[in-house]
Amino acid sequence: CTSTYEIKHGMSDLEESNCVRGDNAFIFQWAFFFAPLWAHAIVCFVVMYKMTKSVEEAEKKTARYSGKSNRNVQSKRRQSIQAINSEGRLTLTEVESTGQSGQIELVLTKRVKMQCIMYALGFVVVWGFKTIARLIQLFGGTVPPVFFPLAAFFLGSQGLWNALIYFRPKYSTLNEDHWWQKVWIIVRSSL
Repeated sequence: CTSTYEIKHGMSDLEESNCVRGDNAFIFQWAFFFAPLWAHAIVCFVVMYKMTKSVEEAEKKTARYSGKSNRNVQSKRRQSIQAINSEGRLTLTEVESTGQSGQIELVLTKRVKMQCIMYALGFVVVWGFKTIARLIQLFGGTVPPVFFPLAAFFLGSQGLWNALIYFRPKYSTLNEDHWWQKVWIIVRSSL
């Protein structure tokens, strides 16, 4: 490529530059932005999955050794029944006071899992439209016009999504009767 500098200073016989600005820019976009962005996201999703499994394992061990079920915050009256399953093994089944058989609820695991899902969903929603648009361009297609306002809206509202995700646990622990406290906590936390 012959640059404009070379032409101005008589270093070339050409009358105008044959360099195209932004030529191969898509390679740099993917190499230095989108590929690291999604690679870090995948690593983060794997770490969150492992963390959720670790919390579940710890919660099950704690419940097994504590002798009491701390796994259900709003604990109903439950009783343990030993039964023989279809494989001929002895199992312990928790039965609610209503008489219906059910699984023990791992409350902490459920909370951690929901927080991880919300984070991953927020990330995918915020960066999904922009990434899909770039993938369409990379493979030579035309990006549908609806992608541009969607990408602009969701990228611009990334802070709102983060606030909703990180304030949700505090908000969800409050009593439904005092809705004004929930609003106040969100406003106070965001200041």
